[in-house]
Amino acid sequence: MSSPEGTFEESLDRLEKLTELLESPETGLEQAIELYEQGTKLARTCMERLEQAEQRVEKLRAQPAGSPAGGDGEANSLSVPDSNTSGTLFE
Repeated sequence: MSSPEGTFEESLDRLEKLTELLESPETGLEQAIELYEQGTKLARTCMERLEQAEQRVEKLRAQPAGSPAGGDGEANSLSVPDSNTSGTLFE
């Protein structure tokens, strides 16, 4: 899942870099304010993504065993072969 901010990991990496810049003694007041604004927006985006991921995991955990992974009635495209057959995982 990608967005204008990039992946979650890219957003988190950018947030860490913003933090380093904010902690730098060479960063002026105006630049620090701009960095802080960017950082708060990025942190909010990261938190929203984490909440969405948590909701997805909880939804998956709430499904009964053997139900489709999507939870929307569609069959899962990954099939696991019976131990008595010699099929492959991807048929």
